[in-house]
Amino acid sequence: MPLQRRLPKIGFNRPNKIVFQPVNLDDITRKGLAGEITTDSLKEAGLIKSLRRPVKLLGRGNVSEVLNIKVHAASATATEKITKAGGAVEIISDQTAE
Repeated sequence: MPLQRRLPKIGFNRPNKIVFQPVNLDDITRKGLAGEITTDSLKEAGLIKSLRRPVKLLGRGNVSEVLNIKVHAASATATEKITKAGGAVEIISDQTAE
């Protein structure tokens, strides 16, 4: 049997892949967070597991309060919903995020 058939099939894994921790808008409203929201407040609320991994804000749900959110990435729909409610999304580039 040829060598290429005897070796296991191994795919390519990017060594510098960024794995985000997703947070939806309905999760934030369900936990009752308002005002200034950072990764530390998301960790205290139990919405993310680690402060070392970056956080991405996703747009599922609705926003009724004014929110000022500081995360590593945000989707276009989440940013649009927050700005319509009078809030702001600030994209941070934290050195602790891998």
